[in-house]
This record gives sequence, structure tokens and C-alpha cells, in this order.
Amino acid sequence: MSSIWRQYKNVFTTRDFAVTAATGIAIIINLLLEWTGNHFIASGVAIAGTVIGGFYIVLGAVRGLLQREINVDELVSIAIVASFLAGEYLAAAGVAFMMMAGKILEDFTSERARNALEALCDLNPTTARVRRSTVSVLKPSSRCRLAFGSPAAAS
Repeated sequence: MSSIWRQYKNVFTTRDFAVTAATGIAIIINLLLEWTGNHFIASGVAIAGTVIGGFYIVLGAVRGLLQREINVDELVSIAIVASFLAGEYLAAAGVAFMMMAGKILEDFTSERARNALEALCDLNPTTARVRRSTVSVLKPSSRCRLAFGSPAAAS
């Protein structure tokens, strides 16, 4: 578990991850309350989940519109607001959760790629074998340069 934490700490500590987790928890609590017959409280929890999950999506949509840029936030905001106005609070929270979960998956993918690139950069050799005629010399790689189309040449 600590390996996963170290690898994805930058994702786990974002506001988006916290908002997505809170929205997901609200959806689960709503479903449990509906199952036990507490419909009024379940609706309140679904409304809270919608507000928590939908706030930053709607905010992104408004910013996009003010900057005259159209992005997916506008479409998702329409779905959230329409579901909310129709009284389908769980559906609105679900739409917000799916949108935020997609963003988190994208963040995990980016972080994994970044970690892979860092590991690849760590493979950079510290020494290089430079051949001059028949003599081979070991030099620090920082003192060597590679000329394209010709063997490596020492600086």
C-alpha cells in the first residue's frame, strides 16, 4: 500500500480526488439510506453529493463560457442541472461522480507516465567508454558528447 501511496501521492492529495471520494461516499450513503427506507435523508445526502461533485464542474463551465471556450464541462453541467431540476438528485450526483472519476483516472495515467519517464532518466549512465583508434578510455559521461553520424567524441 505504501508503494501505491508513494507512486500516486500527487493524485491522492489533489482537491479533485477528495471531491470525487466525497461524492462517491455520498452516493453510497444515499443508496444505503434508500434501501433502508429513509428516502428524505437519502435525498438530502444525494443533494449534498451533487453540490460537492458538481460545484467545480459548473465553475469550470462558467469559466469556459466567459473565456469563450467550449469544453466538456458545459455539457456535463447541463446534465447535472437538468437532473437536479427534475428531482433526480442521485442521477445528478452520479453524473458529477463519473465526470470527476474520469478526471482522476486521467491523473493516474499521467502520473504513471511521469514516474516511468523519471525512472527512464535515472537509467542515464554515469560513465562512457570512449574509443580513440585502438585505445579505449573510460570517462565521465558528463565530459562526453555524441556527434550524430559519427562515433562518440570526448570533449
